[in-house]
Amino acid sequence: MRIRTNRGRCQTRTILLIVTGYAAAFVVFGLAVESPAALLRGLADILTTRDALLTDYFGVGGIGGGCVNAGLLTLAAAFIYLRTEAKITGASVAALFLVLGFGLFGKNLLNAWVIVFGVYIFARFRRETFATHINTAFFGAALAPVFSEILFSTSIPLTLRVPLAVATSLVIGFVLAPAAAHLFKTHMGFSLYNMGFTAGIVGTLIVAMYKSYGFVPDPVFIWTTGNNRLLATFLSLVFASMLGAAYVIDRFALARVGEIKRAPGQAPTDFIAMVGFGPTPANMALTGLIGMIYVLAIGGDLNGPMIGAILTIVGFSAYGKTSGQHRSDHAWRLRRFVDEALDGVRSVSHARGAVRHDACADWGALRLAMGHRRRRCAFVRRVERRAAARRPRPVQQRFRRGHRGFGPGPGDPRSAGGVRLRRPGPECVT
Repeated sequence: MRIRTNRGRCQTRTILLIVTGYAAAFVVFGLAVESPAALLRGLADILTTRDALLTDYFGVGGIGGGCVNAGLLTLAAAFIYLRTEAKITGASVAALFLVLGFGLFGKNLLNAWVIVFGVYIFARFRRETFATHINTAFFGAALAPVFSEILFSTSIPLTLRVPLAVATSLVIGFVLAPAAAHLFKTHMGFSLYNMGFTAGIVGTLIVAMYKSYGFVPDPVFIWTTGNNRLLATFLSLVFASMLGAAYVIDRFALARVGEIKRAPGQAPTDFIAMVGFGPTPANMALTGLIGMIYVLAIGGDLNGPMIGAILTIVGFSAYGKTSGQHRSDHAWRLRRFVDEALDGVRSVSHARGAVRHDACADWGALRLAMGHRRRRCAFVRRVERRAAARRPRPVQQRFRRGHRGFGPGPGDPRSAGGVRLRRPGPECVT
C-alpha cells in the first residue's frame, strides 16, 4: 500500500511539475516581449479593470501583462493543489489549464480567490477536506468577473463595494458545489462543461437580483488584432513541447492516442486514469494544434480570449476531448440509429408475416398490442414491402413462377390455359 501511495504522489508531482512548467513559460514569454516597467503598469491595469466579457487582457495590459497574469495565477493554483495533497486527475489538469486560459481574459490575481475561499467554507461546513472540492473551486472561478464588476463599479458607493463584492463571491462559491452536483444529472455527463453550465445559471440569478435593485452592468468589448505571427509561434512551441514530453514519458504515446480516441468521452472520462499520463499530453497537443490551425485558417485573431478558448480545448483533452471524438461519436450514433431502424422494420415485417400465416390471428389486436395505435404512413409501408421483397422466396413459389429453369407452373398465368391463382405472399414459408 505504501508503494502505491508513493507512486501516486510521484505521478501527482510529475503532472504538477509539467503544468507549472507551462505556466512559467507564459511568465517568461511575457517578460520577453515587454519591459519590466510596462509589465508592471499592465498588471496594475489588469487588476483594476472591470472584467466582464469580452475583456482582452492583451488590450488592457499588453501581451506581457496578460501572459504574466495568467502564468502567476496558474502557479498559485498549482501550489494550492500541492499544499492540499489533492490527487491530480484529468479534471485537475483541465481546471489548471482553464485557469491559465481564462487568466488572459477575465480572471486575475485579485478576483479569483474569494470564490475559491467560498468553496473552502462549504467544504468545512460539510466537514470534508478541501481537496475533495478543489476542482470545483477553480472551475467555479469562472464567475470571478462578478467580484471586479462590483468592486470597480461607479454606480455603487465606495463604502458598499468591498463588503458587497466579497459577500457575493463567498455566496457564489458556497452554492456552486451542491448546485453542480445536482445539475450534473440534467445532462448525465454529455456536457464536459458542467461547472460552466452551473456558473451560467448562478450568474444569471446574481445579475437578475442586482438588476432588480437598479445595478445594471455596462457591456464591455476589448478585442486585439495583429499579433497572429508572434502568438502562433509561441503556441506552436508549447504544443511541440507537449509532444516531446509525451514521448519522454512514454515512447509509444502517439500510438496509444488511438486508445483515447476510442473512449466515449462522456464525463467522467479521465484519460490519465484510463491510459496513463504518457498519451494524455500527446492528445492535448494534437487538439491544441488543430484548434490553432483552424483559427488561422478561417482568418481569426489570436488574442487573449481566443488563446483562452484553445487552452480550454487543451485542458479538457485530458478529461473527455480528443482530436477524433466528434467523428467517432457521430458515426457510432448514426450506426446505432440505422440498426434500430432496421430492427424495427424487420420486427414489423415478421409480425405481418405471422398474421398472414395464421388465419385465426387478429391483425388489429396485434397492432394494438405492439403500440401502433395509428395507421402507418405510406413511406413505412413502402419500406416494409421492400424489406419483404428482399427475403428469399419459398421453393414452391419459385417452381410456380418458373424460377431456375423449372418453367411456368400449371397455375401460372403465363402457361397456356392457365388459371390465375392468388399470388402467395413473400412471407409464406410453406
